[in-house]
Amino acid sequence: MKRFATYIFLAAAITVSCSNEPELVHLTFTESFEDFPNPERGFYKHMLLDRLTSVDQLEGLREQSITLIYGKIPANDFRESDLSDEFLGKIQTGFDLAREAGVKTIFCVSYGDRVGAEDASKEWVFRHLDQLKPLLERNEDVIYIAKAGFIGPWGEWHSSTHGLDTTENRRDILVKILDVLPVNRMVALRSPSHKLDIFNGEVLGQEKAFDGSYIARTGHHNDCFLSGNSDVGTYLAPKTRDEWLAYIGGETRFTPYGGETCALNDLSQCENALKEMEILHASWLNIGYHPEVLKRWDETGCMDEIARRLGYCFVLRDAILPQEAAPGETMSIEMTLDNVGFAAPVNPRPVEIVLKNNTDGTSHSIPVDADPRFWQPGNPIMLSADILVPANVPEGTYTVLLRLPDAAESLRDDPRYAIRLANENTWIETEGANAIYDALEVGD
Repeated sequence: MKRFATYIFLAAAITVSCSNEPELVHLTFTESFEDFPNPERGFYKHMLLDRLTSVDQLEGLREQSITLIYGKIPANDFRESDLSDEFLGKIQTGFDLAREAGVKTIFCVSYGDRVGAEDASKEWVFRHLDQLKPLLERNEDVIYIAKAGFIGPWGEWHSSTHGLDTTENRRDILVKILDVLPVNRMVALRSPSHKLDIFNGEVLGQEKAFDGSYIARTGHHNDCFLSGNSDVGTYLAPKTRDEWLAYIGGETRFTPYGGETCALNDLSQCENALKEMEILHASWLNIGYHPEVLKRWDETGCMDEIARRLGYCFVLRDAILPQEAAPGETMSIEMTLDNVGFAAPVNPRPVEIVLKNNTDGTSHSIPVDADPRFWQPGNPIMLSADILVPANVPEGTYTVLLRLPDAAESLRDDPRYAIRLANENTWIETEGANAIYDALEVGD
């Protein structure tokens, strides 16, 4: 990954607002079309979380711009017994190695991988969830989302040998999953009809977005994406495919969406694939399946765009800020960004302005009242902040940076988990932050 010792800002123009105010600098920025890793988005690698024994198994993922693994947990051996301490320890090792490798997990437990294979009773599902709760709480930092799992083959909520594929049982198990997961993490369901049935037809809107309720923490996934008109039973009559897309797309402005392709179909032609990913706010897809669909995207020219746009992709367009600031006083910064990705982030994330002294390298972080989960595609993002310059900041020349670190204290200072803007010559890897302006004069 490139590192820049100096920062080049294009088309900068200085204006004077009035005689008693500091001069303002107006900066414009160049969009980058480079494919680089960003957390909690993009193509994922299918893995068995309990089979990870060495970080070498995750080697090279970030170099492929992959920051997610599907951390599948096959609990086939525990359909009628407690999860063993050894098994739980293996899952913990998987989380530890994911953290070491700088990736996050899509968490899912299932009891079988073929139709007809037994799953577990609801009593055992609940017992296993109780056992998993401490482990999930301990590893919240490297859990992106959870798939609902547990019911039926592949945990896809159909063909249950214990009759768990009813609305009542699905509701009970979903609520239990949400109760044991950390409150800031969401669950994705395999079929949109299941969510409508569970929540009695209620549709999530902005008024409930991110309020911690069960409906606000429940999103969608489709593991036969673009495979046919119904996507192998994902979209049920009497609703049409377009009606299902509209319903899911309305909710996935505020909840996760992703999955994998499973068969070649005309629907996966580039033009339609991009259109549906935009409607559905797609954030993650399997890099390994279906190979013919992935080959089509590669050969017909949309693979690079899909890789870049899965999830969020924030581009800084311009910024206005003063040339000078005084310790203990407030300075205003205005920035305009675009989200050219398919979706916004779904997990909490701080926004900070960082002032870094160009001489001694000391930094001061100032929180900004902003929530990237509402930075939706399609509309300019106006980020305005009145920054109180700390009174103890030494005089000197400073670089102003925009930092979007992970919300978890354990990952806050790890640049691999910070969001990089899609701009040329702004990312400072050692800081995990994006340079806005490198000549702010601080002094009385």
